[in-house]
Amino acid sequence: MFARFPDHFLQSYGGPPEKIPAVYRERSSRYHAASFAKLPVVIVHGSADAIIPVNHSRILVEQLRAMKKPVFYVEIKDGDHDSLTKTDIAPVMDYLAAATREPLTPEPG
Repeated sequence: MFARFPDHFLQSYGGPPEKIPAVYRERSSRYHAASFAKLPVVIVHGSADAIIPVNHSRILVEQLRAMKKPVFYVEIKDGDHDSLTKTDIAPVMDYLAAATREPLTPEPG
């Protein structure tokens, strides 16, 4: 994504990924699956997304499932970055409604 929006990343992150990899890692969702696992997670991604490669979502989903955490994943075949706006989101909303009916159990400690 840096290659597509270098000015944005240089300004927001303070440098390119090869100079400050820890900053980029800290801000990338795929390295924080455990944090997401505390909430109902929905990921909708277009397989042809040219802005954020679909592999980012696949990795995060794989990590969540390896932790036995529920995740609702929809990969839109040939979809782009804005495919969610062109997709029926009723199944996503149904999942979130069902997932939030159960009270969240606070973590011990």
